[in-house]
Amino acid sequence: MSFAGHLHAIRYGSRSELAVAAAVVVGIGATAGHWLGLVVAGGLLGVVASSTERALVLGCYFGFFVLVAYGVVLSWYGVLGAVAGAFPLSVGLVAVSVLVPTATAAIVRYGTPVTTTDG
Repeated sequence: MSFAGHLHAIRYGSRSELAVAAAVVVGIGATAGHWLGLVVAGGLLGVVASSTERALVLGCYFGFFVLVAYGVVLSWYGVLGAVAGAFPLSVGLVAVSVLVPTATAAIVRYGTPVTTTDG
């Protein structure tokens, strides 16, 4: 089976949701290590998404999950109010955490169309 055939099986096969879950888990691990993990997560979600629209939604969901998780961590350390009060910082956090994985997922999915004749 060709690469396009494997990619088609991942995107549209019976285990497509498992592939999305694996991309989310790997993305969370990468994001926990460095903020460029948002790009990694968006790229992985874009590869396994069945359409560009689904890639947009998955990237947006991942971004909001990261934003909420970061809010929980900040709340745990007692600095959520201070960070939320720092206006440019808080807007930048929202923009980076939501827009980066969303845009990356859409760009990767749009750039990897699959046309295959394999069975």
